Formats: sequence, C-alpha cells, structure tokens
Amino acid sequence: KGGEGGFDFDAADLYTAYQAALKQQSAVDFDDLILVPTGILQNDSSNRFKTRFTHIMVDEYQDINPAQYRLLKQLTQQGASLCAIGDSDQAIYAFRGADIGNFLNFEKDFSGAARVTLSENYRSTGSILNAASVLIGNNRSRIDKKVIATREQGSRITILSVPDDRTEGEAIVKEIEARIGGTSHHQMRQRGTAEDRSDRSYRFSDFCVIFRTHAQARALEEAFNASGIPYQVIGRKGSAQTKEIQETLAYLYSLAHPDGAGETAQPGDQESKLLSEADYFDPRAETVTLMTLHAAKGLEFPVVFITGVEDGLIPCTIMKDGVDIEEERRLFYVGMTRAKDELFLLHARSRFIHGQRFAPSSSPFIAELPGSCKEESAVADKVKKEKPEKKQMGLF
Repeated sequence: KGGEGGFDFDAADLYTAYQAALKQQSAVDFDDLILVPTGILQNDSSNRFKTRFTHIMVDEYQDINPAQYRLLKQLTQQGASLCAIGDSDQAIYAFRGADIGNFLNFEKDFSGAARVTLSENYRSTGSILNAASVLIGNNRSRIDKKVIATREQGSRITILSVPDDRTEGEAIVKEIEARIGGTSHHQMRQRGTAEDRSDRSYRFSDFCVIFRTHAQARALEEAFNASGIPYQVIGRKGSAQTKEIQETLAYLYSLAHPDGAGETAQPGDQESKLLSEADYFDPRAETVTLMTLHAAKGLEFPVVFITGVEDGLIPCTIMKDGVDIEEERRLFYVGMTRAKDELFLLHARSRFIHGQRFAPSSSPFIAELPGSCKEESAVADKVKKEKPEKKQMGLF
C-alpha cells in the first residue's frame, strides 16, 4: 500500500477494479489466456471443448508452470494424445514459476507414455559436450541419458584466471582480435605473432560473451569500446522497461480513480511486454553478442566466453539465500552447450560488483569438469612500477 509518486492504493481493491475493467471491455490479459480456458474446461460438463483437441504437442515441457499443467490435464481428460518435448537438464526458469517436477513425473502422470531419447548432438565438439555431460551428471533431479557428439573432439575448454573484471574484458577482446585478425593498429602490427587457435575465419557475430548478471556487463563494454569491436547487449534493463513499469502503474492508478483525479499515461505497447530477452537478439547483426545465461538458452555460437565463473556468481549465491544449486548447475550446463567450436571459462581473482570489491575463488563447477577436457592458464597481475625518487639538482 502506497509507494513512490504519491500513489496510495490497496492491491486487492486495485486487482478487483482491474478485472472489472477487463470484463467490461471483453478483454483478457496474458495470464488470463491460461486461467480463463482452465475455468471454462472445469465447467465443461458436456465435454464440448475437452474433445475438440485430439493431438496436443508441448515444446520445452520442462518449463511449464502449475497453471499450464492444470490446463493440459483438463485438455487430455477425454483421451487426447500428448507429446511433450523437453530436457530436464535445461530447466532454468524456476524463478518464473516453472516446476521441473512436471517433467520428471510425466510418465507417472500420463500412464502408458513412451519415451524417445534423442541422443546425438550435432552442435558442440566432443570436448565441450563430454565436459558438460560430466558436470550435469552431478544433479540428482534429472532423467539420465547419454548424449553422443557427432563432431570431432576439438580443442579443450580454456579455463582462464584473470586479475580482475577489467582484465577479464581485455582478455576476451584479445582472443577475439586474434581470430578476426586485429581491429586496432597495435593488433594489426602484431599479426602473425598472436596465437591463432583455429584455421577457420571468423566474423564478429560468431562470438558470444555470457554472464550471470547484468551487473557484469559494464566492465566488458568498456573493453569492447576501447577496442572498437562492435557489440550488442541483449536484454539489459534500461529506460524502456522502466517506462513500461511507469505506464502500467499509471494505467492501474487510472482504473482505481475513474474520475480522472491525479495524473495518468496510457497503457504502453502490450506486444512488447510479451517479449523475452532472447527476442531482442538479432542474428543478422555483425556484432559480438553480450547476454545473460538465461537469455542464451536456445542459441548457439562458434566461440563462447562465459565470464565470472566464480563462487558467488556461478553458482549465484552472492547476496542470496536458499539457492537451488542443481538449477544453477543446469544454467551453467546450458551456457556451456551454447558453444560449437571453442569455449572459454573466465574467473577473476578480484571483482567489483554490487558496489563492493570481492576476492572470489573459482566456481566449484570448474572442479567438476574432467581434466581431459580442459586446460587452465592465468593472466599475471600487473606489476606496479615504483616512481623514481626525485633528487635535488646541484648548482654545478
């Protein structure tokens, strides 16, 4: 009750007014697209709607929430066939209400179900896929499966320790420049001496930098701006999202005050509110992509850098209580398997985040990766040069 901007309203009264306004206009909001049909089916004594659909297919079944599950149960009561496609190892949306138990209990909930496992992976090299498979095998809440790489073994995963978050961005830029051929005058002069780990040519759009939180993006952007490498940051919370929140609050306030008292903004573009972070990704843009682990799901890139692979960020326990380590491991697994050819895991020995300076250790997930699939290296701390003492000059 109450809040910034002088608003003073009761949430329950506001919700009632909002629902009444929707009904008056014969409208529904996004959540109602699930709740309203569920209510209709519950009261469908003639089975008019329950028998309308005979074959139902649900993609990303591991991400459905309880409301969606109840709707599916209603739709399949009269014997409709249900095909669920998903992967328990990629269930990463518990914060949105998704329940992995719906996927794990599918064969119990729908008796007679047959399981078909797609065991061949055509994306990642053997080193990347094998390492990711060993990692995710440490989870208990999953459906066990063996995934086989159809590609070559490829180069091992690079585990890179860097002094701080600023150096982290510089190290990534250096690796990209080595593969592109150099973007700065200094790099162009050094061509032929930089290590080239691949005989293929790369474009900027072949690279993706992934992080756990948007707070990590700033230091990375500074490095890219200094290098001149073009980049796009996907899903950053900025003025557009803030404007939408303000418009929504103003609209709800106007519903509570139909007499026009107080200041009111019309509802914003409803379509834009349905977009996820990944919907803002433009694969045609010739830029390096910077995005969160959640936004990266479903995408793939030849070269992937996962930053902040440190205890506190991956798994993300910093300033949090009750973290689901298995979901954090699934999230890291999703990030690793975005890589097709090369994968870099970077961790800083010092990081400034959330207004504080930390000295984190590397993520415990790194220790879970098999030694045959990884190689570790480190960027040395910069040596501070001592200023020479000033001596008094003599007269002669």
